[in-house]
Formats: sequence, C-alpha cells, structure tokens
Amino acid sequence: MTKQTKKKRLIAEDVLHLYAQGERDFRNTNLDGTYFVGADLRGADFSYASLRGADLSNANLTNTDFTGADLTGANLSNTNLTYISIYGADLSDAIITIGNMDVIIKGSVEQIEGERNGQKNKKANRKRTFE
Repeated sequence: MTKQTKKKRLIAEDVLHLYAQGERDFRNTNLDGTYFVGADLRGADFSYASLRGADLSNANLTNTDFTGADLTGANLSNTNLTYISIYGADLSDAIITIGNMDVIIKGSVEQIEGERNGQKNKKANRKRTFE
C-alpha cells in the first residue's frame, strides 16, 4: 500500500507573490478554486497540482507544465496556452477557448487520445475488411 502525500494548499496571492520573487515550482500543490484571471504565469511548473475549478481565464501560461495536473472544471478561456505540457492532465469539464469558441472538455487527455486512436483502429479495421 502506497502512502499518498497531502498537497500543500496555496492561495492565488501566495503563488503570485512567490512567482514575482522568481519561484516557478508549484508542483504537487492544492490550488483548487484559485483566481488567476489575467495572471502572467509563464514557465511555471504546476505538474501534479490540483487546480479544480480554478479560473485561469485571460492568463499567460506560455511554457507552463501541467503534466498530471487536475484541471477539472478549470476555466482556461482566452488563455495563452502556447507550448504547454498537459500529458496525463485531467481536463474534465474544463473550458478552453479555441478561436472564437469556448470548448468544454469531456474526459482526460488519455481518454481523448484513446478514443481518437480507437477510432483510427476501427477505420483501419473497416478498411481492411472491405478491401
């Protein structure tokens, strides 16, 4: 049986203050419900952090790492997501703006990739069947 470590709880003001002082490591923190509207968090590391219900709208998240993070219900509308890492992140019910559309993600990155790969495999199998 593995022991789960409790995530350190931070509020948005703590993160923004630490970020202004040069800190970029916010891995494995609890940031549920935080309000980062319009924040500049370029290059921050939020891997394995919990950001459930966080509001990151209009934020600059260029080069930010969300590997394994929980972004369930997070608002990422009008956010700069250039070069982010989201492998293994849970984006269930997250809102992300693509062009002029707000898109609500249903499922984690793995679920979406698996479904997409499954569709490719089904098409490949159908193709082989009919050839």
